[in-house]
Amino acid sequence: MYNNYQIKIIKNDKPLPKESESDESDESDYEYLYDDELQILSDSGEILFNLKGYEFKSYINNGKILIIHIDEGHKFSHHMMFINLDTFKYYCEIFFHNKQCYRINYIESDKKIILYSAHPKNDIKFDIEYFFDNIDKIIDDYEYDRHQFDSTKDTLLKGIFDMFGKNVDNNSQIKIDGLTYGMTNHDIELFKNISRDRTKTIERQLFEVLFGHTEKNGHKIYDIDLTIHYKDNNSDKNFRIILECKDKEPIDVFGRCITFYGYYDANAKLKLI
Repeated sequence: MYNNYQIKIIKNDKPLPKESESDESDESDYEYLYDDELQILSDSGEILFNLKGYEFKSYINNGKILIIHIDEGHKFSHHMMFINLDTFKYYCEIFFHNKQCYRINYIESDKKIILYSAHPKNDIKFDIEYFFDNIDKIIDDYEYDRHQFDSTKDTLLKGIFDMFGKNVDNNSQIKIDGLTYGMTNHDIELFKNISRDRTKTIERQLFEVLFGHTEKNGHKIYDIDLTIHYKDNNSDKNFRIILECKDKEPIDVFGRCITFYGYYDANAKLKLI
């Protein structure tokens, strides 16, 4: 059935409007905003699905799943789109599920879908149709596994619990809210299972995990302000910690919150708020 579908790409690049007469965007890489149209038609010519707003480059008809190589023009975020030819539901490689953001990609060499995590060694491969037929369960299992916390291991996070005398159930679900890389994160998994480096203070290791990339060039950082959600004796609990920077000033982060921005302070101590 799917092989009888007709796939049409209608090109419709349109120039980006200039913001002012002095705007030199016509000499840049951002000259066009893509507004191509993708049409999927039945064998009798009936339009079953259409979508505009991207540059549609090429496609692979993989049976039930149509894989399309795309470009978002001036945004350059997405490179692939996946359309279920049963339901015509589509996913871009970066998508939201239950208000969480995920990234997937198609590996042409073995025709697999990869669901990306913060740690590449944990990336998981799936058969493409199985992935899109079972996406809810796959993501639920993925979320459960990535939030498991083994409190018997000597990790940075266990060191933070011990530092403040907090008890945590073994193999409980851990979530960490805070600010990293200038973005508010409803869950930060970066250091859940990072081994404790006892040649460094907790403060130093925590800084290196979240903002160590800034040190070489002397860039400013944000206060490390984290809320840790966990279970103690099967009861939901949380605590909030902060590692402050120095020579700091308040900054509005995309209208979402006010935080403080300054330089790493080697003498700062991690504190409960």
